[in-house]
Amino acid sequence: MRGWKINLWTTLALVLCTSMAAQAADADVASRITAAAAGDGAGYLLERDALVADGADVLPALTAVAENAAWREAAAAGAVIGWIEQAEAYASFQDQTPRATASGHLRYGPPHEPRGADLVPLLVEQLLWAEADAGRRTAAADLLQRKRDARATLPLAWTLREDPSDTVRQAAAQALERAEDPAATGVLIEALPVIESGAVREAVASALSWRKDAEAVPALVALLTGDEHDGCRATAAQGLGWIGDTRALATLQTALGSDPTAEVRQHAALALGRLGGDEAREALEGAIETDADAEVVRLATHALGRL
Repeated sequence: MRGWKINLWTTLALVLCTSMAAQAADADVASRITAAAAGDGAGYLLERDALVADGADVLPALTAVAENAAWREAAAAGAVIGWIEQAEAYASFQDQTPRATASGHLRYGPPHEPRGADLVPLLVEQLLWAEADAGRRTAAADLLQRKRDARATLPLAWTLREDPSDTVRQAAAQALERAEDPAATGVLIEALPVIESGAVREAVASALSWRKDAEAVPALVALLTGDEHDGCRATAAQGLGWIGDTRALATLQTALGSDPTAEVRQHAALALGRLGGDEAREALEGAIETDADAEVVRLATHALGRL
């Protein structure tokens, strides 16, 4: 009887020790992936390759991080899982990923995608940690635009706010424009106050316009009212017309009557034609009579004809 009890306690001790060792190993993996996610591109790649070399043994811990951690750590864990489980597909795709030209267009068109491979984690990895290669980051954003995967929303939002390249940031805005994730509208709006580049703000305004989400109306009204960049104001006016929310009516009337840039007044005229109503009609008639720009008059006449 005594020997049975000793064996039981020994077994329990072994199970406990094994469990503690497994927990320690999982914690070590979580710590390593957290450090990798926070590091620069070179540091990330070193830790990623070390974890990939550990193989299937670290998959449970990585999966837990991917499912429960903050988005950046989850993105890093997802990429490492992809490299472990889909190494051949990832390597072949990465080698042929097209680089973007200075204009932001892919030089060779979309690459061939390995059948059945989940490439979103790899593209997010390139977006976040290819620090020395703006072309690769732009290409990653362009390809994520095709994927329309919700896992890319927060990485794209971070890129839009933080990437040093305006070309990459514009590509991120375009990817969020096409995202099926409803949260994309909110992250575009939240990015506007911290974006200093007028060209990037214009890309965000365009993305909000194309999404045609009424949530964006206050942000577009603010751009049309006070942004110093002519393209931002023009794009905001266009988007307010596409969305068709009457909350924008007074701002569009003011823009048509007093904005110093003809392009802005042109888009305001078209937008008022889409919104309709007596106030829009009155503003368009006034523009036809008083605006010095022939194209504004032409578009206001066209818009008036639609009412």
